Amino acid sequence: MYSNYRMFCPKCGAEYIAGIKECPHCKVKLVKRLPEPEAPAKEPVFVEILRTANPVDMSLMKSVLDTENITYYFLGENFNIIYAPIACPLMVLEEDAARAESVIRELQLNYSFVNRDTR
Repeated sequence: MYSNYRMFCPKCGAEYIAGIKECPHCKVKLVKRLPEPEAPAKEPVFVEILRTANPVDMSLMKSVLDTENITYYFLGENFNIIYAPIACPLMVLEEDAARAESVIRELQLNYSFVNRDTR
């Protein structure tokens, strides 16, 4: 019954009685209904496609993945530089995993430090 008598500021969400045309704080025109809230952005999901401790291979993979606009990171990469070599997982966006694997498969990597059997 009272819904016909309410107006809302689309910027701050404040509620006013009918007859008020503009939010006194935001200086924007009032509306009868507030817009539906936007769905929150989905968190990106990264998956591991291989592990390597070889910094040369890491650099080569980075340059190729950058060229292909594939989002990635090497987990623990900086730790690997400071301390004893550890195999760092290459993490890529889930939707780019197949493409990243295809691109990396074409590289001539030092396989003694690469483990592709992580999934």
